Amino acid sequence: MAEATFFFFAMWGVLLATALMAIIVGGSKLGFALACIRQNETASSMVGLNTTLYKAAAFGLSACFVSAAGGIYAAWVHYIDPSDVFDILYSVKPIVMALMGGLGSPLGVACGAFLYLGLEEVVWRNYIQIHTGVLGLLIVLLLLFLPHGLSSLRPDRLWRRAKHV
Repeated sequence: MAEATFFFFAMWGVLLATALMAIIVGGSKLGFALACIRQNETASSMVGLNTTLYKAAAFGLSACFVSAAGGIYAAWVHYIDPSDVFDILYSVKPIVMALMGGLGSPLGVACGAFLYLGLEEVVWRNYIQIHTGVLGLLIVLLLLFLPHGLSSLRPDRLWRRAKHV
């Protein structure tokens, strides 16, 4: 029990460190450069930003936290099987979580993750034969009808959209 508690708090520590680093990077020169690159990479390189350097720094920072979480997971289970760890659903699920909540805010992504995990639990528990189909349908519905996630359903945004129509 003490070992499980240690790994639980270790994962929460990685989560907290990741969130703090995201906040720090968001307000730094690196965050500004990444925002410029997101808007227009060609224009950013034309005004003097080294886009390759900034993208490599962002990739390296994200790899640090993913590797820390993977190391903690490997230490917990004492064995890593590639068929378990490199499943395609592990790549798709975080994208669906972000799409559900809305890509614009970290709070929306967190809410989308909790909502997706609850939905996944219901589907896996009751309809295990069709869980992949439900995931595909969810992706299509989100992309077609809610491209900004569930955060676009806020009442103030709906009112603003209705006034401009």
